[in-house]
Amino acid sequence: MKEYKLNRDKKETTTPSDEVIDKYKNFDNIRAQYNDVIKRPNKPLYKNRKLFLLLLLIAVVAWIVAIAIDEEQKNEEKEKEKTEAFIEDYTNFSSSSSGSI
Repeated sequence: MKEYKLNRDKKETTTPSDEVIDKYKNFDNIRAQYNDVIKRPNKPLYKNRKLFLLLLLIAVVAWIVAIAIDEEQKNEEKEKEKTEAFIEDYTNFSSSSSGSI
């Protein structure tokens, strides 16, 4: 037969006060936290404020990057046109001046 240890000492146990107990009786809050962690969100992505702002921020950044790339390409085309025009003028000038000497 096993020996069991029985606590027969009458120790003074401290029970929490009613204020402390009432503090942790907010079951609605506990359930809401549980639902946030466990369940899938019921709101669509565009109705969730934080996610909508994140998507909006990503769209704005992509738009700004697209505008910057477009401006850079336009500047490169202008520079290319300027250099081509300069080279053409230089070749026309040198060919016309070499014939007159």
